[in-house]
Amino acid sequence: MRGPHGEPAYLKGLTLLAKLHPPILHAIEIGRGPDLKERRTLALSSLEDQAAAWAEMFAESVEEGEDPAGYRLNAEDPDDTVDWRDFTWHLRQEEWYARDARFDDALAQKHGVVWTEDLFGQGSEDNRYVTDATAFRAAQEDWIAEHRPKERSRSRRTSMGLPSALRAITSSRTGWASRRPMLSDTGSIGVP
Repeated sequence: MRGPHGEPAYLKGLTLLAKLHPPILHAIEIGRGPDLKERRTLALSSLEDQAAAWAEMFAESVEEGEDPAGYRLNAEDPDDTVDWRDFTWHLRQEEWYARDARFDDALAQKHGVVWTEDLFGQGSEDNRYVTDATAFRAAQEDWIAEHRPKERSRSRRTSMGLPSALRAITSSRTGWASRRPMLSDTGSIGVP
């Protein structure tokens, strides 16, 4: 199988792996690595950015004096894992703007979002931004959880599994639908 530029697909895969931080490769090797989509996202970031994000994530997991950027997942500990969705989300973007946030200042403060003003931004827009991806995401997800509908409304269903509010549509031109059974609000079927 060949890639879009004529190279074999396995070479394309090797090229992708060459762009990943070594502890990420170790995670793949032990079966706890990112999926292909996440690998592609990671490969877009520099090895330095991957190492910095890795070090931030595992700063408390290493012994004093060890470099957290070199931390490797413990193959013997099934709980030693990475939330790859969160990790790749952190690397995708460097700045998150207030104009894109759904949450208010109270949630921002609750989650430690500290806004910085972009002095070169457009005058008519909210140019505050934050570089702490984890705080921004936590506040955004908290807002989503608060505004998610508590219960979905359910309509009554007929014995045929159709919503009971459904009515047959009549056509004055053909009269075809008027001869079809109609569903009533009680779920019974009748002919008009």
